[in-house]
Amino acid sequence: MSRLKMNVRTVGPRGVERPSIPDDLPKGRGSEVCLKILQCLNQKRVYLDRNLSLAKFSSIVGTNTTYLSNAVNDYFGCNLKSLINWYRVQYAKMMLDKRIYRLKDIPYICGFSSKSTFYVAFKRCEGMTPNQYLSTRKEDSERINSNDNNNILKSLNLKF
Repeated sequence: MSRLKMNVRTVGPRGVERPSIPDDLPKGRGSEVCLKILQCLNQKRVYLDRNLSLAKFSSIVGTNTTYLSNAVNDYFGCNLKSLINWYRVQYAKMMLDKRIYRLKDIPYICGFSSKSTFYVAFKRCEGMTPNQYLSTRKEDSERINSNDNNNILKSLNLKF
């Protein structure tokens, strides 16, 4: 059984935490549990449940809490809370990019029980606050739109 470490990309003075998602499933029972964990997270989106706990998640996966906790530590290189929060933050980024919901509603939509927990998890996973993330996305989109407009004007051979 190979132990996967939490990938850490350094951004400024603090590291950004990202769980390591295994490319190859482990052999034996670990393979079953790892596959069920990934199915629950990627397909069932259990991380959106604000009341998700180790006991509840182990019941969903069909194993005991100790085995689930050890499997997450061994195969993802982090604890269950970090793994769940990483998935929640990725979902929050999708919601922020779509701009359908107000920022104050995003934490609850994504399964966080409070705004402060959301902000801490977001900063830990992305190296910036949700507001900073929105600002960078806005700047990126303005830069893309500006380039698109310049390309349109160039293609029309219009001069001002």
